[in-house]
Amino acid sequence: MDAAMDELLDRKTASEGELKEAFCVFDGNEDGFVCAVELWSVMRRLGFKEGRRYEDCMRMSHIFDEDRDGRISYLEFRRMMEGCEDFLVQIDGMFMP
Repeated sequence: MDAAMDELLDRKTASEGELKEAFCVFDGNEDGFVCAVELWSVMRRLGFKEGRRYEDCMRMSHIFDEDRDGRISYLEFRRMMEGCEDFLVQIDGMFMP
C-alpha cells in the first residue's frame, strides 16, 4: 500500500479508487476516520519529516478537520489530497526542524 501512496503523491492527481485506497492506508483501525495517531504512524512510516513529531500531526489534523470532530473523514481526506500541492505548501515551515 505504500507504493500507492508514493504514486499518488508523485502524480498529485488520483482517481477516486486511488484516494480510497490511500485513505485505507491512513485509517489503521478501519473506523472510517483518520486520527492524529494514525496520521503520525503513516507519516513516519513513509519517511515524511513533517510527521516526525506527534504534535505536528495533531496540527495537520486540525487544519483539515473541517467539522472539528477531532478526526479526518474520507471527504476531508479527499479535499486534502486533491489540494496536495496546497497541503504541502500549507504545512511547509510549520514544523520544527
